[in-house]
Amino acid sequence: MKHPDSALKWKIVASAFAILFFLTAGSLFAENASIIQIGKAAGETKDLTLSPPELFVQKGTVVIWMNGIQGEEIQVVFKDGKACKDVSFSPEYKGFSLDSKSCFVTSFIPYAATSSLQFTENGTFDYTVSNATGRISGKGKVTVQDNK
Repeated sequence: MKHPDSALKWKIVASAFAILFFLTAGSLFAENASIIQIGKAAGETKDLTLSPPELFVQKGTVVIWMNGIQGEEIQVVFKDGKACKDVSFSPEYKGFSLDSKSCFVTSFIPYAATSSLQFTENGTFDYTVSNATGRISGKGKVTVQDNK
């Protein structure tokens, strides 16, 4: 019989390998990679913590969101519909897709899993993160600038 935590351990290991892949395969897919860790604020608050909440990156950077909230699946949603290239290669969790309003949205990301996008144009990209019920949420921003 499997230990109840064995599935979680495999998810963490798989996520670590995915992050390592993105960081080491940068020459194939992107110039840089950055990670945004998603957690829950302490206490009874309904706020998520995003670390960092505002990210400044160069054009071509892959941004990886990692769910660190045990027992919660979260979703990342961009409202402005600007073009980003999907670089999430996990067969189980497809990463971002376009919704009916041409906005980028993830499937629900389980604990210790990731989703990622490569930003291919300059601009400021506001997004929200929430759980399935919407009872906990947070806001973040990615600002993309030309390579220097």
